[in-house]
Amino acid sequence: MPPEKDVFDLVIPSAIAISIVSIVIGPVFFPLFHSAFLLAYFSAFFLLSCSHMFKFSLAFPRVLDTIARANDVESKGLVVAEIAHLHLFVLPNYCEPLQLLRKTVARLGSHRAAKTNYVIVMAMEEREAESVEKARALREEFEDSFKDFLVTFHPPNIPGESAGKGSNVNYAVRTACGVLSRKGIPMKQMMVTVSDADSGIPELYISCLERAAADAVDPYSVVYCPPIFFSRNAFSVPAPVRATDIMWSIMHLQNLANPRGLMFAASNYSLSMVLADKVGYWDTDFASIGEDMHMGLKCFFKTEGAMRMVPIYVPINQANVQTTGWFENIKARYVQAKRHYFGVADTAYALRNAARAPSNPQNSYNLSFLLDRIQICWLTLEAHIVPTTAGWLMMAAVPMFEMLRPGLFDVANYGTEGGLSALGVSLATAKLWSNMWFAAKVMSTLGSSPLLINAFMYEYYHRRIERDLLKKEAGPAAHGANHAHGTPRRMLKQNTGASYGGTGHQVADNNRPREWRYLSDFLWLGFSALIFMTVPSTEAAIRAVVRGSKEKYVVAQKMVENEDD
Repeated sequence: MPPEKDVFDLVIPSAIAISIVSIVIGPVFFPLFHSAFLLAYFSAFFLLSCSHMFKFSLAFPRVLDTIARANDVESKGLVVAEIAHLHLFVLPNYCEPLQLLRKTVARLGSHRAAKTNYVIVMAMEEREAESVEKARALREEFEDSFKDFLVTFHPPNIPGESAGKGSNVNYAVRTACGVLSRKGIPMKQMMVTVSDADSGIPELYISCLERAAADAVDPYSVVYCPPIFFSRNAFSVPAPVRATDIMWSIMHLQNLANPRGLMFAASNYSLSMVLADKVGYWDTDFASIGEDMHMGLKCFFKTEGAMRMVPIYVPINQANVQTTGWFENIKARYVQAKRHYFGVADTAYALRNAARAPSNPQNSYNLSFLLDRIQICWLTLEAHIVPTTAGWLMMAAVPMFEMLRPGLFDVANYGTEGGLSALGVSLATAKLWSNMWFAAKVMSTLGSSPLLINAFMYEYYHRRIERDLLKKEAGPAAHGANHAHGTPRRMLKQNTGASYGGTGHQVADNNRPREWRYLSDFLWLGFSALIFMTVPSTEAAIRAVVRGSKEKYVVAQKMVENEDD
């Protein structure tokens, strides 16, 4: 059962409340303290952004190097080492288009080891009306392509459970483990890869995963994390959605360069069945709705710091949220963002577990475990406090201060009613406050500049991934784009069909690579930060505390009709 709400559940909502309220009351009642706070916040944000830029500059060349070395091996006809594990690919899905699921499974079926070492676990939801029909169609089409093809149907209304990816994965993995164990396959041989229904997993990921597992000191205490990449339907969605998911990719990739093996997975990750069983599989309550981050935290605390995360520098290609119509697509991406930010509950989970005394008394005096707990809590807070506070403070704090306290820090106004003398500040100190306020305004402007530098680096990274890993080539359809709406002019007419929940609509040619002209996408970053970060994270944090498990789990629509397998 989920724990009762405590003070840790109030950390993120309190940070949001303080940020929003301080924008209004700070300039009026505590102008000096508020201005000093803003300078400190903006400076910290800038330094944090610089650290992200540095880590991204370390991580993306590792991805390119991994792909380049693999291509070199392929070109020389060298033999790839045999696969030692039985790989379970768990594909949780709910109301996903059958066409999307087919493409995802077919991609896995194209791998050379699929028939000897791959087990597909289609994790269906019993509450979905078409789940049985979809499962039957997929099994009939693909069961001969894999060593085994399992289908599970997660029952609804299990006491203590909340609908979502975590509860579905938990049921599917437990069921699959039981089936395979009865067939005589030991847990040590099972490697579980959890992914989204739209994840295009390349064969190179499995090769690198096998190598990492072989090199690990304790392969049964490792969670393996690949970067995410959005290219399956990128040209079929509005520019704000593209820009948002690119920044999401950047932030996740830089996280893979964290020290001490402490980082977070996003959507896709792998771990031994031994580790999954050791920690009691996946949690299923509403507080664990962000199942990827939550499972990493659970493994860390359940093993008392023995678990480590290892980056696998092979991108997993995914689909952006896509619906028909520009505004409908924006709305759908907002819904997805809000669902992601329900993961703010993991901040309370991390702080709560870090505060508890270790079950092993020796770990109470273990400095390394203490430092690890501090770092994991810092990373969790960073992932949730920054999105929920930065938008309000970075965008609104300085303009609101200038509106409510015009000219307060202008030394020329020192002796006036609206000047610093009215606050009892000496003239010499007034100059210091004036300089501090100027610095705060500068830092509020420069705070996000490292993220823009990341965006420029990402353009090179993205094009290399599409060329070297996805093998996309520029063609006639690469010409012409409507930058005002962020969607290409050259479109292909296609009808998705009623059975997939779609109607006739225009879709873009997503088999061409991204070009430098799409830098214009980043003109939407301010809009995207507000609509897909600040507002949904704030709403999610408040609703998670007020409504909790009463919240409905909503899946955003994705379509990848015009994509080559």
